[in-house]
Amino acid sequence: MVYSSAGYRGARVTTWLAQAGYSNVQNLASSLFQWANEGRPLVRGDRPAATVHPYDRKWGWLLERDYRASAPQVEKQSAAP
Repeated sequence: MVYSSAGYRGARVTTWLAQAGYSNVQNLASSLFQWANEGRPLVRGDRPAATVHPYDRKWGWLLERDYRASAPQVEKQSAAP
């Protein structure tokens, strides 16, 4: 099972894994942000969590304010294969 913050990178990684020969790969149809926005349970490690890292300001607007963690801007790293 693959997922990402907004869904785009998860879909790309799922395609890459399938092309690499993995046959049982699925992308979470929505995203971690949507999961949080729907009020579903969040866990960090072995503890409940209340917020999600917004990735950056551009993508963070997809995450409802109540679930958006306060986080400094991070250097972008690509998940692309």
